[in-house]
Amino acid sequence: MEKITKREHFQNIIDMMDGAENKYTPEQVIEFCLGEIAHLDKRAEKARENAAKKKAEGDDLTQVILASLSCEEFKTINDIVETINDESVTPNKITYRLGQLFKNDLIEKTEINIAGKDGQKARKVKAYRRLGE
Repeated sequence: MEKITKREHFQNIIDMMDGAENKYTPEQVIEFCLGEIAHLDKRAEKARENAAKKKAEGDDLTQVILASLSCEEFKTINDIVETINDESVTPNKITYRLGQLFKNDLIEKTEINIAGKDGQKARKVKAYRRLGE
């Protein structure tokens, strides 16, 4: 039996819907469609597993960030990066998690002035600290 390509199957489905004559049996088309549905289901399940894994990793990082913050002292994102001291943790990842923590009212945010180096102008940066406790 010759191998039927996806393109041929889809063209056959179009022909069947248009009432045109086609060279494949309905059983072959149904078998193809069921195989494609199974393939889609398998891919969707894998995507759900990956999403859950990424979410769990994110939750771990969020907890690490929260633990690195104190209730008294505000820390900038760079300070948090230095505290965590992990090459896989980037300022962007920290910023995203801090946004989540802020939305959930677990931390507070403010702007602080950072003195400029070598005669540069001072700049304002966001700083964070944990609420409660």
